[in-house]
Amino acid sequence: MKSDPSKVAAVRAMPSAKYKDDVKRFLRIVTYLAKFTANLSKLDASLRELHWKTIMFDWQPAQKRLS
Repeated sequence: MKSDPSKVAAVRAMPSAKYKDDVKRFLRIVTYLAKFTANLSKLDASLRELHWKTIMFDWQPAQKRLS
């Protein structure tokens, strides 16, 4: 079983998030690839935090390195 190369390319080509909805969209795509990524929950934790309603959206280096 392998990841779909077109989906991986789509993830790599996505621009940095500007809004919470952008983060949600990115996380939905990444979730598709979760079975191919070890420790995804640790890797995407800073992105998941951005999508909480109680957190103000603030794109920082921690999120940038994941996108």
